[in-house]
Amino acid sequence: MISARNLSIVLCLCPFLAYAGLKIPTTLGGALDLFDEVVKKKDLYVDNRYSLIDSIKAQETLSNRLIIYEKVGKEFCGVNVDSAIYYYNRGLNVAIMLRDSMMEQRFRLLKAAIMPVIGVVKESVEEYDVISAEYIYPENKELFFETGNRLNFYVTAFYPYSELKQKYLKNGVACNDSLLLMLRVDEPRYMLYAAQVAYVNRDIVEAVTLLDRLISEVPLDDNLFARASSMRASLSGELANSEEYLYYLSLSAISDIIAGIKEGTSLQMLGVALYECGDIDRAYLALTTALDNAVSSGARIRAMETSQSVPVISQTFRAKDQRKMLWLLVLTVCLIVAIVGIVLIAMYLHREKRKLEILRLRLMKSNYAKETYMSQFLSLCSLYMDKLDDFNRLVGRKIVAGQLEELHSLIKRGQVVEEQNKLFYEMFDDAFVHIYPTFVTEVNSLLHPDRQVELHNDVCLNMEMRILAFMRMGITDNAKIARFLGLSLNTIYAYRNKMRNRAVNRDEFEQNVLKIGRIG
Repeated sequence: MISARNLSIVLCLCPFLAYAGLKIPTTLGGALDLFDEVVKKKDLYVDNRYSLIDSIKAQETLSNRLIIYEKVGKEFCGVNVDSAIYYYNRGLNVAIMLRDSMMEQRFRLLKAAIMPVIGVVKESVEEYDVISAEYIYPENKELFFETGNRLNFYVTAFYPYSELKQKYLKNGVACNDSLLLMLRVDEPRYMLYAAQVAYVNRDIVEAVTLLDRLISEVPLDDNLFARASSMRASLSGELANSEEYLYYLSLSAISDIIAGIKEGTSLQMLGVALYECGDIDRAYLALTTALDNAVSSGARIRAMETSQSVPVISQTFRAKDQRKMLWLLVLTVCLIVAIVGIVLIAMYLHREKRKLEILRLRLMKSNYAKETYMSQFLSLCSLYMDKLDDFNRLVGRKIVAGQLEELHSLIKRGQVVEEQNKLFYEMFDDAFVHIYPTFVTEVNSLLHPDRQVELHNDVCLNMEMRILAFMRMGITDNAKIARFLGLSLNTIYAYRNKMRNRAVNRDEFEQNVLKIGRIG
């Protein structure tokens, strides 16, 4: 657990700190839970930083462009080192063009501070040494010592030889001392650099006191918070306090994430520490995020550092994956079965849909045919009424004129009835064929191939087909059919028997005729 003295300092000075609804957790478990929460939103936080950069760019004018280039470069330092160097170079070129030697020196210092992150260490040190031999403008003195502090301590971390290490450490402390003389004692940066001096001088109590105070006073998204937490974690590591070490590393990583910083080292250090504690899943997340950040930010040195730790995590995950292969295989088989089932159901539904569509089209055609049939039926009734009216008038005139013999002769010849029957046949045939357009073809399919019905081109139905048509319409009584068609009962019997004899299946022929055109 975090020591009671150190935790009480944090809690007394600042009960909680919120950034975007986030509070500083007071336990290691809370810190790791908060890390899990913010790492899911890391892209959102980076987008926020890019939005801030865009808003600064929008303020650029000819008169303030050097100031804007410096601000934009500083914002880019944490998210894209190449872009930061690009804007510093732009500022440097413009300063040279304007012969502004103070700003030229300032941009050279800014570049020297950031170049080691992409691996240009020797050149950066040489550039800083050249600048130190020049006249340092008063406006640049604070930046000069801050750059010297950062550059020398950065180089110290990469030199294994004690002699060189001590040389750059001494230079860094000297820059630090000079910088402290320029800062106010109550300024957050003063506390950070004073804690750094105390750390180097092994005054652990002073360093811890200053860092705890700084962590309690600066916002969670401030880079000073991340740096102070990281240094505080290093102190805890030296004191062999693993939980406190993880706690402050988690705070530093959280601060970098919500500030949209990709260049920091806390994520990598946290990933290694979590791996050593056996928290493999979270360690993998931290390390892969750190590697992704290092690559996308252009911080090549950070990418190299992080990549050395990733293989260990990958090996552990491969071992875990092997234990999960059986479950994965079972799930795969279940998924395949489910997919096959879904495909079969989809095919069945597709067939049913097609059947319904066919039925719908047939119903539409049937409705249209019935409407046509009804229209023709009404036309036939109207025509019969007109014919009956004409016949009544004709009979009336003949009777009035005393032409009874002529009237009797007209009736005896049956000319009127024959004309009406012919008209009825034509209209019946046309209506029936509209309702059952495949009737003739389907009847022929029930007959022997050499005994099928052949119709003339100008005839819709012959008498045999008309009898079957009446049967299909439900009129199976021979007497009724005979009356409709004007034939004798024996003739109807003869036609029906003749058609049965021509059928492939004589016994079921008429039942099969009744099924023609049935829906469903």
